[in-house]
Amino acid sequence: MSAYPLPGVYFFLAFAFVSSLYYFQLWSLITLYVILTLLFLLFVVVPILWKTSYTMQRMFLFLNFVRYPYNVDLAKPSQAGIKGGMNFYIDTEDGARLGTWHILPQHLAEEGDKLSKLEKKDRFDEWVRNGDPVVLYMHGNSGTRAASHRVDLYKVFQKLNFHVVAVDYRTYADSIGEELSENTTVTDGKAVFKYFHQRVQNDRLFVWGHSLGTGVSSHFVSELEEEGILAAGLMLEAPFNNIRDEVREFPLTQMFRFLPYFDYCFLDSLADHGLYFASDKNLLKTTVPILILHAEDDKIIPLKLGKLLHEAVRKRGDKYISDMKTFPAKHHYGHKFICRAPELPELIENFKTASMNNFKNRIS
Repeated sequence: MSAYPLPGVYFFLAFAFVSSLYYFQLWSLITLYVILTLLFLLFVVVPILWKTSYTMQRMFLFLNFVRYPYNVDLAKPSQAGIKGGMNFYIDTEDGARLGTWHILPQHLAEEGDKLSKLEKKDRFDEWVRNGDPVVLYMHGNSGTRAASHRVDLYKVFQKLNFHVVAVDYRTYADSIGEELSENTTVTDGKAVFKYFHQRVQNDRLFVWGHSLGTGVSSHFVSELEEEGILAAGLMLEAPFNNIRDEVREFPLTQMFRFLPYFDYCFLDSLADHGLYFASDKNLLKTTVPILILHAEDDKIIPLKLGKLLHEAVRKRGDKYISDMKTFPAKHHYGHKFICRAPELPELIENFKTASMNNFKNRIS
């Protein structure tokens, strides 16, 4: 037998090699096609969709379709671990109906839990007129007024004997109304503020905004002041200076930043659809005392945007109260958990006192 392969073996090996080259080239072409298609979809189609579709912008900006927690009956605040809570609804001028919680101060909570829903309703006006401060909480995007980090903050205020008012914007949770927009969230905030303004002295009615809620609250507080209705103070947790800069800095948009048409597609289009949330401009028109709270490790809204907002509001002048407190990254408060800061109650209490003392100067 020959020690060398037969000619048929050479032919087979040659055929296998040529075939492998063919299939390798074929799969390479397919892979290249898939990659190019994905890149086209990601860096051409997505920017065009964002530029032209208000539905897409609204979906990602508001995230109102995310309704966690799912196991809480919003008609029963106690299911979220709240004592002294009552659920009711506030109607807006344009026909929306807003799901709202009124949470009693700690010294009234036990009494409130002993009463029926009808009895609580009868006592409502008496309670909110009792002299305790009231804080209106405007939440960020996604979730409901029952989200755990929000409930934790309510409890901080409750222990400080604030009345807490937590509301869901239209189309969030059990709130109903027409299309969601910056203007309609501002309408919602104004409706709730005015509802309590009719029952509470101005120097006791505060507003707390978180994340997107800082843009909402800054806007409606500004509009109310133009109408002669003053908030006692505005507390902004994890704020941004304007939505244009926030979208630029948002983690999901970083992959698009290199595109020469990034500003045109992703930023200019926000104004095309009436989305500004320009707190840095809105607050310049106010006299409201402002407290800004921001964590250094906030990955959703970078600390630098909170600092830019603080620099903007300081342009109002030294006679207007504005302060900023940052929380070191080592505490890991991130975007949602400043409520865990042990110094937060004292910060709120000091701000409340300074704001109430300053109120008479603002109306003189």
